[in-house]
Amino acid sequence: MRPVTAVDLVLIARATALEPWDFLVLRPAEDPHLVPGPFALGSGPARHVLALAEPCPFRLVTRHGSAYCALSAVRPVCTTEASPADLEIHATVAAGWNDFAARWPDGDPLTLHDLGRYVLDAASVLAGREGG
Repeated sequence: MRPVTAVDLVLIARATALEPWDFLVLRPAEDPHLVPGPFALGSGPARHVLALAEPCPFRLVTRHGSAYCALSAVRPVCTTEASPADLEIHATVAAGWNDFAARWPDGDPLTLHDLGRYVLDAASVLAGREGG
């Protein structure tokens, strides 16, 4: 699994013109490669991280069998290598989303579509302020 920060999500979506739900999945937050600021999908305790779908939709294989990442410069970095500014943006976006999710009515669960749209919009604004 490759965790994706909010900034990664924005960069990939901009570079590929895909919606976040076209290349992301949600994984339980108890995963050992947890990024800061996991996401809730409601008022309960469950938390999730964003990750690239598997098999990775950006993995290309040549006719000779060599594989490479088609994302090139916007390929998500390991979260331990993400810049402090990117991690701060991610944590800010997650906190805003989790406040929203905590007030969401039970019985109508939030989805990856809802989360993906929020993260894309919020992180785009914050990354723009940071010069990203």
